[in-house]
Amino acid sequence: KTTVLKTILEVYRRLHPQGEIALMAPTGRASRRMAESTGVDKAKTLHSILGLASEEDEIKRNNTQEPLSADLIIVDEFSMVDMHLAYEFFSKVKPSARVLLVGDIHQLPSVGAGEVFRQLILCGKIPVTTLDLVYRQGKNSTIAINAKLMQQGRTDLIEGEDFQMIACKGAEEAAQIVKELYVKELAVHGMDQVQILSPYKVRSAAGVIEINRTIQDLVNPPISGKKELHIHDHIFREGDKVLQNKNTEVASNGDMGILTEISEDEDSNPLARIVFPDGRSVLYEIDQMDMVEHANAITIHKSQGNECQVVIIPWVWAFYKM
Repeated sequence: KTTVLKTILEVYRRLHPQGEIALMAPTGRASRRMAESTGVDKAKTLHSILGLASEEDEIKRNNTQEPLSADLIIVDEFSMVDMHLAYEFFSKVKPSARVLLVGDIHQLPSVGAGEVFRQLILCGKIPVTTLDLVYRQGKNSTIAINAKLMQQGRTDLIEGEDFQMIACKGAEEAAQIVKELYVKELAVHGMDQVQILSPYKVRSAAGVIEINRTIQDLVNPPISGKKELHIHDHIFREGDKVLQNKNTEVASNGDMGILTEISEDEDSNPLARIVFPDGRSVLYEIDQMDMVEHANAITIHKSQGNECQVVIIPWVWAFYKM
Protein backbone atom coordinates (compact mmCIF):
# COMPACT_ATOMS: atom_id res chain seq x y z
CA LYS A 1 0.00 0.00 0.00
CA THR A 2 2.76 2.42 0.93
CA THR A 3 4.61 1.84 -2.34
CA VAL A 4 1.41 2.32 -4.38
CA LEU A 5 0.54 5.57 -2.58
CA LYS A 6 4.05 6.96 -3.05
CA THR A 7 3.91 6.11 -6.76
CA ILE A 8 0.49 7.72 -7.24
CA LEU A 9 1.65 10.89 -5.48
CA GLU A 10 4.83 11.08 -7.60
CA VAL A 11 2.93 10.53 -10.87
CA TYR A 12 0.28 13.10 -9.92
CA ARG A 13 2.92 15.72 -9.08
CA ARG A 14 4.56 15.23 -12.46
CA LEU A 15 1.29 15.39 -14.38
CA HIS A 16 -0.24 18.21 -12.32
CA PRO A 17 2.61 20.23 -10.75
CA GLN A 18 0.15 22.94 -9.66
CA GLY A 19 -2.41 20.52 -8.26
CA GLU A 20 -3.21 20.61 -4.56
CA ILE A 21 -2.97 17.29 -2.69
CA ALA A 22 -4.70 16.44 0.59
CA LEU A 23 -4.04 13.29 2.65
CA MET A 24 -6.58 12.30 5.29
CA ALA A 25 -7.52 9.48 7.65
CA PRO A 26 -10.26 8.93 10.23
CA THR A 27 -7.93 8.94 13.26
CA GLY A 28 -4.90 10.95 14.32
CA ARG A 29 -2.77 7.84 14.57
CA ALA A 30 -3.71 6.71 11.04
CA SER A 31 -3.00 10.18 9.63
CA ARG A 32 0.43 10.29 11.30
CA ARG A 33 1.28 6.84 9.93
CA MET A 34 0.15 8.00 6.50
CA ALA A 35 2.43 11.04 6.72
CA GLU A 36 5.38 8.91 7.84
CA SER A 37 4.93 6.26 5.14
CA THR A 38 4.40 8.65 2.20
CA GLY A 39 6.80 11.41 3.26
CA VAL A 40 3.99 13.99 2.97
CA ASP A 41 3.87 15.76 6.32
CA LYS A 42 0.45 17.36 5.87
CA ALA A 43 -1.79 14.35 6.50
CA LYS A 44 -4.67 15.29 8.81
CA THR A 45 -7.75 13.73 10.35
CA LEU A 46 -11.08 13.97 8.54
CA HIS A 47 -12.57 15.63 11.62
CA SER A 48 -10.02 18.45 11.68
CA ILE A 49 -10.20 19.09 7.93
CA LEU A 50 -14.01 19.07 7.89
CA GLY A 51 -14.31 21.31 10.95
CA LEU A 52 -16.00 18.66 13.09
CA ALA A 53 -15.63 17.93 16.79
CA SER A 54 -14.02 14.66 17.80
CA GLU A 55 -16.18 11.56 17.50
CA GLU A 56 -16.55 11.36 21.28
CA ASP A 57 -18.04 14.83 21.56
CA GLU A 58 -21.30 16.12 20.19
CA ILE A 59 -20.72 16.66 16.46
CA LYS A 60 -20.79 20.36 15.66
CA ARG A 61 -20.78 21.30 12.01
CA ASN A 62 -18.84 24.40 10.98
CA ASN A 63 -21.31 25.75 8.42
CA THR A 64 -19.04 28.59 7.35
CA GLN A 65 -16.33 26.27 6.02
CA GLU A 66 -15.76 26.35 2.28
CA PRO A 67 -15.61 23.17 0.15
CA LEU A 68 -12.24 21.42 0.18
CA SER A 69 -9.82 23.08 -2.24
CA ALA A 70 -7.73 19.95 -2.91
CA ASP A 71 -7.54 18.54 -6.45
CA LEU A 72 -6.42 15.07 -5.32
CA ILE A 73 -7.75 13.67 -2.04
CA ILE A 74 -6.48 10.38 -0.61
CA VAL A 75 -8.25 8.95 2.45
CA ASP A 76 -6.59 6.00 4.20
CA GLU A 77 -8.22 3.44 6.56
CA PHE A 78 -11.61 4.23 5.02
CA SER A 79 -13.20 1.13 6.54
CA MET A 80 -13.35 3.13 9.81
CA VAL A 81 -15.60 5.80 8.24
CA ASP A 82 -19.30 5.65 9.16
CA MET A 83 -22.27 7.11 7.28
CA HIS A 84 -22.25 10.45 9.09
CA LEU A 85 -18.55 11.12 8.51
CA ALA A 86 -18.79 9.90 4.89
CA TYR A 87 -21.68 12.32 4.26
CA GLU A 88 -19.75 15.24 5.73
CA PHE A 89 -16.70 14.33 3.65
CA PHE A 90 -18.36 13.85 0.25
CA SER A 91 -20.48 16.99 0.68
CA LYS A 92 -17.26 19.01 0.95
CA VAL A 93 -15.43 17.58 -2.09
CA LYS A 94 -15.45 19.93 -5.08
CA PRO A 95 -16.83 18.44 -8.35
CA SER A 96 -13.48 18.52 -10.20
CA ALA A 97 -11.49 16.72 -7.50
CA ARG A 98 -10.16 13.16 -7.76
CA VAL A 99 -10.77 10.98 -4.70
CA LEU A 100 -8.84 7.83 -3.80
CA LEU A 101 -10.19 5.75 -0.91
CA VAL A 102 -7.77 3.25 0.64
CA GLY A 103 -8.58 0.51 3.12
CA ASP A 104 -9.22 -3.16 3.79
CA ILE A 105 -12.73 -4.49 3.20
CA HIS A 106 -12.00 -7.34 5.62
CA GLN A 107 -11.07 -5.13 8.55
CA LEU A 108 -13.54 -4.20 11.27
CA PRO A 109 -16.38 -1.92 10.12
CA SER A 110 -16.84 1.54 11.59
CA VAL A 111 -18.02 1.89 15.18
CA GLY A 112 -20.79 4.20 13.94
CA ALA A 113 -23.63 3.11 11.66
CA GLY A 114 -22.95 1.83 8.17
CA GLU A 115 -20.37 -0.21 6.30
CA VAL A 116 -19.63 2.59 3.84
CA PHE A 117 -16.34 1.30 2.39
CA ARG A 118 -17.62 -2.25 1.86
CA GLN A 119 -20.79 -1.03 0.15
CA LEU A 120 -18.90 1.40 -2.09
CA ILE A 121 -16.65 -1.45 -3.26
CA LEU A 122 -19.48 -3.94 -3.74
CA CYS A 123 -21.80 -1.52 -5.60
CA GLY A 124 -19.92 -2.12 -8.87
CA LYS A 125 -20.10 1.58 -9.87
CA ILE A 126 -16.60 2.60 -8.76
CA PRO A 127 -13.21 1.47 -10.14
CA VAL A 128 -11.57 -0.85 -7.60
CA THR A 129 -8.00 -2.16 -7.42
CA THR A 130 -7.24 -4.98 -4.98
CA LEU A 131 -3.75 -5.62 -3.63
CA ASP A 132 -3.57 -9.37 -3.10
CA LEU A 133 0.08 -10.01 -2.23
CA VAL A 134 0.87 -9.93 1.48
CA TYR A 135 4.20 -8.27 2.32
CA ARG A 136 3.70 -7.73 6.05
CA GLN A 137 4.31 -11.39 6.78
CA GLY A 138 6.79 -13.73 5.07
CA LYS A 139 5.91 -15.65 1.91
CA ASN A 140 5.02 -18.87 3.74
CA SER A 141 3.53 -17.22 6.81
CA THR A 142 0.74 -19.23 8.39
CA ILE A 143 -0.74 -15.91 9.64
CA ALA A 144 -1.55 -14.86 6.07
CA ILE A 145 -2.74 -18.36 5.12
CA ASN A 146 -5.03 -18.63 8.14
CA ALA A 147 -6.43 -15.14 7.59
CA LYS A 148 -7.64 -16.25 4.15
CA LEU A 149 -9.06 -19.49 5.58
CA MET A 150 -11.00 -17.48 8.18
CA GLN A 151 -12.40 -15.17 5.50
CA GLN A 152 -13.72 -18.32 3.78
CA GLY A 153 -15.37 -19.48 7.01
CA ARG A 154 -13.01 -22.43 7.35
CA THR A 155 -11.73 -23.80 10.66
CA ASP A 156 -8.94 -26.11 9.39
CA LEU A 157 -6.28 -23.61 10.46
CA ILE A 158 -2.59 -24.41 10.08
CA GLU A 159 -0.18 -24.07 12.98
CA GLY A 160 3.43 -23.05 12.46
CA GLU A 161 6.23 -21.04 14.04
CA ASP A 162 4.28 -17.79 13.68
CA PHE A 163 0.75 -19.07 14.47
CA GLN A 164 -0.08 -21.24 17.48
CA MET A 165 -3.23 -22.12 19.38
CA ILE A 166 -3.17 -23.23 23.02
CA ALA A 167 -6.16 -25.13 24.40
CA CYS A 168 -7.84 -23.96 27.61
CA LYS A 169 -10.91 -24.89 29.64
CA GLY A 170 -12.44 -21.43 30.02
CA ALA A 171 -11.89 -17.70 30.37
CA GLU A 172 -10.06 -17.87 33.71
CA GLU A 173 -7.53 -20.40 32.43
CA ALA A 174 -7.20 -18.49 29.14
CA ALA A 175 -6.42 -15.28 31.03
CA GLN A 176 -3.76 -17.01 33.08
CA ILE A 177 -2.10 -18.50 29.98
CA VAL A 178 -2.24 -15.12 28.21
CA LYS A 179 -0.54 -13.34 31.12
CA GLU A 180 2.21 -15.97 31.38
CA LEU A 181 2.89 -15.76 27.63
CA TYR A 182 2.92 -11.94 27.77
CA VAL A 183 5.55 -11.82 30.51
CA LYS A 184 7.67 -14.37 28.64
CA GLU A 185 7.47 -12.50 25.31
CA LEU A 186 8.16 -9.10 26.93
CA ALA A 187 11.55 -10.39 28.02
CA VAL A 188 12.40 -11.19 24.39
CA HIS A 189 10.76 -8.44 22.35
CA GLY A 190 10.09 -5.49 24.68
CA MET A 191 6.85 -3.79 25.66
CA ASP A 192 6.25 -1.90 22.40
CA GLN A 193 6.42 -5.09 20.31
CA VAL A 194 4.10 -7.37 22.32
CA GLN A 195 0.35 -6.81 22.64
CA ILE A 196 -2.59 -8.63 24.20
CA LEU A 197 -5.77 -8.15 22.16
CA SER A 198 -9.22 -9.08 23.44
CA PRO A 199 -12.60 -8.68 21.68
CA TYR A 200 -14.29 -7.12 24.72
CA LYS A 201 -13.43 -4.77 27.57
CA VAL A 202 -15.55 -6.77 29.97
CA ARG A 203 -17.56 -10.06 29.81
CA SER A 204 -14.99 -12.30 31.50
CA ALA A 205 -11.61 -12.74 33.14
CA ALA A 206 -10.19 -12.63 29.60
CA GLY A 207 -11.59 -9.16 28.92
CA VAL A 208 -9.34 -6.11 28.61
CA ILE A 209 -10.17 -4.50 31.97
CA GLU A 210 -9.64 -7.62 34.07
CA ILE A 211 -6.42 -8.63 32.29
CA ASN A 212 -4.97 -5.15 32.75
CA ARG A 213 -5.94 -5.09 36.43
CA THR A 214 -4.37 -8.44 37.21
CA ILE A 215 -1.27 -8.16 35.03
CA GLN A 216 0.01 -4.76 36.18
CA ASP A 217 1.95 -6.07 39.19
CA LEU A 218 3.53 -8.80 37.04
CA VAL A 219 4.96 -6.49 34.36
CA ASN A 220 5.46 -3.28 36.36
CA PRO A 221 5.57 -4.16 40.07
CA PRO A 222 5.54 -1.51 42.80
CA ILE A 223 9.02 -0.84 44.13
CA SER A 224 10.52 1.75 46.41
CA GLY A 225 10.94 5.09 44.63
CA LYS A 226 8.46 4.29 41.82
CA LYS A 227 5.66 6.88 42.08
CA GLU A 228 1.96 6.06 41.73
CA LEU A 229 -1.30 7.89 41.06
CA HIS A 230 -4.52 6.50 42.56
CA ILE A 231 -7.55 7.57 40.48
CA HIS A 232 -10.90 5.99 41.37
CA ASP A 233 -10.29 2.23 41.13
CA HIS A 234 -7.14 2.56 39.03
CA ILE A 235 -3.49 2.73 40.01
CA PHE A 236 -1.19 4.42 37.50
CA ARG A 237 2.49 3.72 38.04
CA GLU A 238 5.65 5.07 36.45
CA GLY A 239 6.56 2.60 33.69
CA ASP A 240 2.95 1.65 32.84
CA LYS A 241 1.94 1.08 29.22
CA VAL A 242 -1.10 3.31 28.59
CA LEU A 243 -3.64 4.19 25.90
CA GLN A 244 -5.23 7.54 25.04
CA ASN A 245 -9.00 7.06 24.69
CA LYS A 246 -10.11 10.51 23.47
CA ASN A 247 -9.01 12.86 20.71
CA THR A 248 -7.20 16.03 21.77
CA GLU A 249 -4.93 18.47 19.96
CA VAL A 250 -1.80 16.66 21.17
CA ALA A 251 -2.91 13.00 21.28
CA SER A 252 -5.40 10.85 19.38
CA ASN A 253 -7.83 8.17 20.43
CA GLY A 254 -5.85 4.92 20.22
CA ASP A 255 -2.38 6.38 20.77
CA MET A 256 -0.27 4.18 23.05
CA GLY A 257 2.68 5.32 25.13
CA ILE A 258 4.58 4.87 28.39
CA LEU A 259 3.84 6.79 31.59
CA THR A 260 7.40 7.86 32.30
CA GLU A 261 7.05 10.29 35.22
CA ILE A 262 4.66 11.31 37.99
CA SER A 263 5.34 14.73 39.52
CA GLU A 264 3.59 17.82 40.93
CA ASP A 265 3.04 21.36 39.73
CA GLU A 266 3.75 24.49 41.79
CA ASP A 267 0.47 24.03 43.70
CA SER A 268 1.23 20.36 44.52
CA ASN A 269 -1.31 19.08 41.97
CA PRO A 270 -0.31 15.70 40.47
CA LEU A 271 1.03 15.57 36.92
CA ALA A 272 1.71 12.55 34.73
CA ARG A 273 4.06 12.59 31.73
CA ILE A 274 3.30 10.17 28.87
CA VAL A 275 5.81 9.65 26.07
CA PHE A 276 4.55 8.28 22.74
CA PRO A 277 6.65 6.23 20.26
CA ASP A 278 7.01 9.15 17.82
CA GLY A 279 8.68 11.26 20.52
CA ARG A 280 5.68 13.32 21.67
CA SER A 281 5.87 14.01 25.39
CA VAL A 282 2.55 15.09 26.90
CA LEU A 283 1.91 16.29 30.46
CA TYR A 284 -1.48 15.30 31.94
CA GLU A 285 -3.18 16.98 34.88
CA ILE A 286 -5.14 14.81 37.31
CA ASP A 287 -8.54 15.60 35.74
CA GLN A 288 -7.20 14.65 32.29
CA MET A 289 -6.29 11.13 33.36
CA ASP A 290 -9.81 9.91 32.56
CA MET A 291 -8.59 10.06 28.95
CA VAL A 292 -5.96 7.42 29.75
CA GLU A 293 -6.28 3.70 30.44
CA HIS A 294 -3.89 0.79 30.91
CA ALA A 295 -2.80 -0.88 27.68
CA ASN A 296 -1.02 -4.16 28.28
CA ALA A 297 -4.31 -5.48 26.88
CA ILE A 298 -6.47 -3.47 24.46
CA THR A 299 -9.56 -4.23 22.39
CA ILE A 300 -9.17 -5.46 18.84
CA HIS A 301 -11.05 -2.35 17.66
CA LYS A 302 -8.47 -0.08 19.31
CA SER A 303 -5.60 -2.03 17.73
CA GLN A 304 -6.63 -1.38 14.13
CA GLY A 305 -3.79 0.29 12.26
CA ASN A 306 -1.13 -0.95 14.69
CA GLU A 307 1.74 -3.35 14.08
CA CYS A 308 3.85 -5.42 16.46
CA GLN A 309 5.95 -8.56 16.54
CA VAL A 310 3.81 -10.64 18.90
CA VAL A 311 0.02 -10.67 19.36
CA ILE A 312 -1.69 -12.76 22.04
CA ILE A 313 -5.48 -13.22 21.79
CA PRO A 314 -7.79 -14.98 24.26
CA TRP A 315 -10.34 -16.80 22.11
CA VAL A 316 -13.11 -18.05 24.41
CA TRP A 317 -16.81 -18.84 24.39
CA ALA A 318 -17.70 -15.64 26.27
CA PHE A 319 -16.71 -13.69 23.13
CA TYR A 320 -18.78 -15.74 20.67
CA LYS A 321 -20.72 -12.73 19.29
CA MET A 322 -17.44 -11.32 18.01
